[in-house]
Amino acid sequence: MKIIHKVKLTIADGPIVVQIPKGAEILSIQMQKGVPCIWYICNIEEHEIERRTFLCIGTGESFYHSKMKYINTVQDGPYVWHFFERTQ
Repeated sequence: MKIIHKVKLTIADGPIVVQIPKGAEILSIQMQKGVPCIWYICNIEEHEIERRTFLCIGTGESFYHSKMKYINTVQDGPYVWHFFERTQ
């Protein structure tokens, strides 16, 4: 059986690390009430936790794209943020 959960994120210049169940599938990152949130689906019986690393890149910022998977773009007033997950 699967379940969908949400974790609140922060807009940060550096890596954003979250702890979620092992093997969780990232569904989306969107703004909810002015706060960026990540939604993921996981096995309800998975109790092992893993650390996953995300990056928030603003439009016009330079960055290294290698070993990163694009997740979603969100808008926050005049700002546009692009979220990536760091891959192994």
